[in-house]
Amino acid sequence: MHLTKVQGMNPQGTAWSPTLDELLSPQLQVVNKKEDASGTVYAKLAGNYRRNENVIEKWCFVLDIDKSPYDVGTMLTEGLQGFQGCFHTTYSHDPKREMYCYRVILLTDKSVAPDDYETAFLNLVDSNETLSRLRDEGILDMTAKDKGRFYYDFSCPPDREEFAYIHKLKRGTPFIPDTQKRTTTNGDSRKAEHLLASSNPQTPRAVSQIEYALSQIPADCSYITWRNVIWGLLSSGWICSVELAMTWSKTEPELYNEAVFNNVVDGYDPTRKDSPTLGTIYYLAKKGGQV
Repeated sequence: MHLTKVQGMNPQGTAWSPTLDELLSPQLQVVNKKEDASGTVYAKLAGNYRRNENVIEKWCFVLDIDKSPYDVGTMLTEGLQGFQGCFHTTYSHDPKREMYCYRVILLTDKSVAPDDYETAFLNLVDSNETLSRLRDEGILDMTAKDKGRFYYDFSCPPDREEFAYIHKLKRGTPFIPDTQKRTTTNGDSRKAEHLLASSNPQTPRAVSQIEYALSQIPADCSYITWRNVIWGLLSSGWICSVELAMTWSKTEPELYNEAVFNNVVDGYDPTRKDSPTLGTIYYLAKKGGQV
């Protein structure tokens, strides 16, 4: 594994080939300013100089939880089971102000080509229920998909040292990056074409059938199932599809979050491989929402 270690904002770094323990058990740096801490580019760089065009190969997936209003530590521990890696608080982590900030480091079984990293990062987030949810809530910083991104190492200010901690994920294995592209360019126009070409006309009978299917799927299902039901409804191209999705989601009023719902609706892309359809909803209905 070939990474690059830098100091503060200085773009000139040095090559770093850490042991597994060095990577996943970093030492806490207590500093007055985050810029005083060292940092890492999780990539091999030409000349060890931090610049996007200098990225030769990428290692690890690094994710940022940016100022969550609630603590996601337990969610990360449970949702990232099976991965080899760790997560730790960042310099901005401040529970007293209800600002929970974490950095996640997930090992990969091999390096990733620079031009494939964004695709692999997006596929990782989309395939993991916890990461998808944090993304849709606006808590997961999606700029981490950038191949040349620099990250400050494990650090905190002196007055918040008691809140700083690191958690190593247990019994996991390195992740195999998925670099297969699942979307096409010009997504907005493709969405419009899909809606115009819908093969499922909106009729009273069709709507009634799908409403019955929805009644067989509890809205307190897993996040991925909930999202797929919404996307399955949107695949119909029906004028009432968003209303159907919202009405069904609100059958669990304590779980319903309008901002997250709107983000899921906005994130629908019919050009994705294996994009949910109405058939997905009928399948889930037969399973009672359990897959």
